[in-house]
Amino acid sequence: MLSGEGTSAAYIPARRETYEKYKALPDYPAWIRGRFNPVQWAADPNRRSDYFDAHTPVPEMEGAADTIEGVAGSAGRVEGIVRFLSGPEGGDQLQKGEILLAATTNVG
Repeated sequence: MLSGEGTSAAYIPARRETYEKYKALPDYPAWIRGRFNPVQWAADPNRRSDYFDAHTPVPEMEGAADTIEGVAGSAGRVEGIVRFLSGPEGGDQLQKGEILLAATTNVG
């Protein structure tokens, strides 16, 4: 584009359309194993938002409607006050002794 050649500009509408399509999808599962097609996954009314395994069907989650199930970050069991954080900008809200609940986390 900087050199004056405009052929790359022809791809902008298609790339914008693809971007908008993926932007409209729900958040991906925290754990994904195997080949993942986000459009196909999002179209499944019985999809799980916590786990996706292309190789093994995962049974539907059990438990009461007021129960939150997920994947533990360490071994053991604990009960206590839970604080849900939707992003790192809310980290200062987490109080000593609270259990962090997040849709996704990473080592960083």
